[in-house]
Amino acid sequence: MVRRLTLRRSWHQQAWAMGYPLTMSMPRLNALLAAPSVKSWSRICAVLDAWPDASSFEAAVAAVDSGVTRWPEKNMSMLSGWPLPNRAAPKSWARAIKKGRVPPAWTLVRLLQYHATPLTLADVESLLRSDQLTQITHLYFGMAHLKPPLLGMLADSADKLPALEAISLFGNRLSGDRMASFLSRLGGQLTYLNLGSCTLGDEDVAAIARAENLKSLRGLDLSGCRFSTNSLDSLMQTARLPALTLLPLSPYGVGGRQTRHDHEHRAQQQGPGHLRRAAWAGQLSREKPAQLKQRCRDAQLRGHSQGGKAHLISLLLKHWDDVSSSQSG
Repeated sequence: MVRRLTLRRSWHQQAWAMGYPLTMSMPRLNALLAAPSVKSWSRICAVLDAWPDASSFEAAVAAVDSGVTRWPEKNMSMLSGWPLPNRAAPKSWARAIKKGRVPPAWTLVRLLQYHATPLTLADVESLLRSDQLTQITHLYFGMAHLKPPLLGMLADSADKLPALEAISLFGNRLSGDRMASFLSRLGGQLTYLNLGSCTLGDEDVAAIARAENLKSLRGLDLSGCRFSTNSLDSLMQTARLPALTLLPLSPYGVGGRQTRHDHEHRAQQQGPGHLRRAAWAGQLSREKPAQLKQRCRDAQLRGHSQGGKAHLISLLLKHWDDVSSSQSG
């Protein structure tokens, strides 16, 4: 049975420790909403955790919901990293929901992350049965030591994840799991899928290449997976990934370190133009800023001295587009 947490009673001590009196709770919340950042979100969650008046709590949550909706999204281009929505569950909330306790402001959460946090299949099953993931858009189980039948469990619980857009299963052992069933049930709503270092085999990659409902998928991470060159060729020739813009195959590549560059080069030389570009973008996304700047200098690109990693990758991708256009013309 899911238990709902009650508001903490230690508000007085926590409020003064955070530097403002009890009467300043709503103004403090408004001030945080006016300064979008990861730190502001963390502080907003702390304020809500310790809200002094239960009668005004729902109004406070509604104000946060409205305010955070207007915040600009960060990293949504995926050029410098996988998408990170603004509403990540604090670690204390993630621990609570795993134990069946629902934080009072849980409805605000959009990202639930257990990165490098050991989970059991029983933990995942409990989460999926709780009916508390219906608003979750991003679910990250990276390096959680999970194994089959994880994909099967997710497929069977697709109706519990109606809002899911992005899922990362990086670093879990998923070879031989129900890949086709997982993609059939959830693939149609996904824009980002991270299966890096998941020990995927040829059958798993074939299931991805054959899937007919991945038309919205923009990012597919297969870095560190050791499938064959034939499977890579099949994936690069598919016409069923029309929206894909990012396809990381590094840092380990599909055949290990020794063949890393050969496979990356192979992926960039065949198939539809947008898939070749996606493989190139995937390679760039795994490089360090210093490497990207050197590539910009080698290509004599202007504007590389300013801006972050996403800006550098954008310059290099534009150069790719310009070269491709000139060659096709």
